Amino acid sequence: MSPSPPQLPPTLLRFLWAERRAFLPGLGVAILRILTIAPLPVVFQRILDVHLPAKDERGILLLSALTVALLVAHQFCSVAGASLIAKTVARVILDLRGRIFQKVQFLSFGYLDRQQTGRLLSKYSFDTQKVEGVMMPILNSFIPDSLYSLITFFVLVSLNIQLALVVVLMLPVFAIMRSRYFERFRAKNEANRAAQEHLTGAANELFTAIKLVRVYGEEAQAADHLAASNDAVARSRVELVAVSTSFGAFSFAAIKVLSLVVVAGGALLSIHGQVSVGTVIAFVAGV
Repeated sequence: MSPSPPQLPPTLLRFLWAERRAFLPGLGVAILRILTIAPLPVVFQRILDVHLPAKDERGILLLSALTVALLVAHQFCSVAGASLIAKTVARVILDLRGRIFQKVQFLSFGYLDRQQTGRLLSKYSFDTQKVEGVMMPILNSFIPDSLYSLITFFVLVSLNIQLALVVVLMLPVFAIMRSRYFERFRAKNEANRAAQEHLTGAANELFTAIKLVRVYGEEAQAADHLAASNDAVARSRVELVAVSTSFGAFSFAAIKVLSLVVVAGGALLSIHGQVSVGTVIAFVAGV
């Protein structure tokens, strides 16, 4: 009888993957939210290129009403999808915390003696809270927005392939973002997490032994130790915000440059009669 394959160690990713079916309803509504606004560039293009030259007021009003209906559906799906995802994430986090607490009960006494109680408390509360903070943007924003980008690209290709190729200019920008910011984000997040964990451990130990601290007259030393931990948390937080702000500014500038290229390129093509004004505006709305 052949030996059974070794079991892979449990990881957070495997835990979340095991819960993937629970996320499908909320993720499905979030994707439906994206599908409601994907046709908008085509709607704008038809209003300007078809109904405006023909002075078709009825067609303009109908497409305007359709746009409003799509935006209302987008609003409804946004709220419903976020609520479903939030409820599922909350349940998954409760399950995760239950598993962590169960694991803690079976840790060896030797390990528990070497660890600060606050450090274990931090892993139970703050670390799981950070997991929750990461799951929501991924499920409610990153996955649907990635799908929206693909759909929008194919819509723009159907409108004008020459202008659609301009969107490909974003690929080097994404590569720069990936190479320049990914590792910095990871390092700063890890430093901030470790600093918060150390602060929780120090504060818990200090408050637990507050009577001994006062008896032995160690208030000043304890205050200095706690202040140093607070300074480390504040410093790591400032560094994390600095990286995040730099990333946001770079992303904003890149998008504006792309819009400028689309407008300028579209204007040149429009001058030579290769693209309509409505198509250019549709591209600006799409990017």
